[in-house]
Amino acid sequence: MSTYEQILEAAFKEFAELGYEKASLSLIANKVGISKPALYHHFTSKDALFETLYDAIILEIINGFHTDLESWTMETYVENLTEAGLGDIHYLKEHPQLGSILKQYHLLSMRQEGLKQKTQYLEEKTFSYHQRLINRGVVLGFFQKEEAKFIAEVFNSQLAGISWGIIVRPTGSYELSWQIFMSKLLNHKK
Repeated sequence: MSTYEQILEAAFKEFAELGYEKASLSLIANKVGISKPALYHHFTSKDALFETLYDAIILEIINGFHTDLESWTMETYVENLTEAGLGDIHYLKEHPQLGSILKQYHLLSMRQEGLKQKTQYLEEKTFSYHQRLINRGVVLGFFQKEEAKFIAEVFNSQLAGISWGIIVRPTGSYELSWQIFMSKLLNHKK
């Protein structure tokens, strides 16, 4: 692993455990086994390091949005759509440090316009992915075309709410909440 990658890994742990305000470049450099000036060779500031770390997280999340929707059939759609949300829920529960970083970045983005744009970009990409999932349901006859955008917004909002719940209170019954929501969503015409 390169020094750059080691710095990102150490920074991830440091920011997740201590928070942005308490994390220091000195501590991160010590964990990597380099001097603070050597760390500055890679990152000009704590802000730059945190932003680079967030960029890497965004990229990893977006890369997970590549689902072969053509393989989703009438028989598999309900299970696949439910599992798409459950997969996100399980991932956040299994990686609480990721949730900590996302929460910190979200809170910082409320104060800094440049950071806000990256958060909005991630939200737009996430919604676009969820819209594709719902549009597949339109093709398969689960939803009407004219209601697809609304359903995608509800789907996206529900999953975002559950995700935020996991980040701030990881012990909730989020899987059950998601399954109840999906049952209601998929039976909304009855």
